[in-house]
Amino acid sequence: MICGTKTNGTNCLIIGSNIQEVNLENGQELDPMFEVNISTERMMDLLVHQYSEWEVQQRFVKHLEYEIDRKGQPVQLTTDCITFVAKKI
Repeated sequence: MICGTKTNGTNCLIIGSNIQEVNLENGQELDPMFEVNISTERMMDLLVHQYSEWEVQQRFVKHLEYEIDRKGQPVQLTTDCITFVAKKI
């Protein structure tokens, strides 16, 4: 994305991080079913490093919680939702 963006172009990334899943019936912590799951702090460090020569226009984290179904079981999914917007200068 960085290489393919023209000068004055913008990248907007919305990324789930720090994902946790807990079975609501028995409280068992489950392995989240996501390709990448790293801490919010580590993800922010990666973004700041990769976009170090860009103008960061927005950067914030919102904590989200959802009740989902995993194999017929109710599960509480929690995640930090990172929004990161940077303009190539």
